[in-house]
Amino acid sequence: MPTLDAALNSASALVTTLAGALPAELVETHISWVLLAADTAYKIKKPLHLPFVDYSSLQARRHFCEEEVRLNRRLAPGLYLGVTDITGTPASPDIDGAGPVLEYAVRMRRFPPGALFSERIAAGTLDNKDVDQLAALLADFHEGAPRAAATDGFSSADQRRRIALAALEGARPLADEAALSALQTWLTAEADALTPLWSSRQADGHVRECHGDLHLANVVRLEDHVAAFDGIEFDPALRWIDI
Repeated sequence: MPTLDAALNSASALVTTLAGALPAELVETHISWVLLAADTAYKIKKPLHLPFVDYSSLQARRHFCEEEVRLNRRLAPGLYLGVTDITGTPASPDIDGAGPVLEYAVRMRRFPPGALFSERIAAGTLDNKDVDQLAALLADFHEGAPRAAATDGFSSADQRRRIALAALEGARPLADEAALSALQTWLTAEADALTPLWSSRQADGHVRECHGDLHLANVVRLEDHVAAFDGIEFDPALRWIDI
């Protein structure tokens, strides 16, 4: 069985070859490759196993491609077209062709440059209508989103405390012991004070299946509406959050 390093190298070579065959511009992120063809984008997950994501098997990558499409069609149905099979051979890959499946990709409709809210605000073209449409989109989405059960543990007081303290531990190389001790004392005291509020929010149904990574570079103006895309599929705890 190949190591993850070998699998990553093989997948990288496959993606590079496919980019040349389409042809498409290749963009690399921490956990994915994105091929930008004429009017379509293909997002391919890297064969990685990290503390926050496990894409190490082909079956897992197919599952998370399907999850990404399912989840993101809630807020951007026109962008997410489905899951594509990458077939053929490593030397001659194809899209939804004959032969065994080598990889899977999320197939998306491309949008024009300058359509992202992050680009529009930088250019001074983000207007009140854009913001109002986003607010209405999210309000409707949050109102109808599935609600977490208390037994799920999402956004519970214990989980929030653990996440905060884990983040503090991750900062250990960047701070001295006195600063870390002071921060731990403050975080613990704040968690104690907020526990009743967190618990009541969870009990009252305010923890729901949301987007999980909502920021201006993941919101876009399309022809006649706005959409939010690239929500989190790989870790439920990042999207099951307080609205």
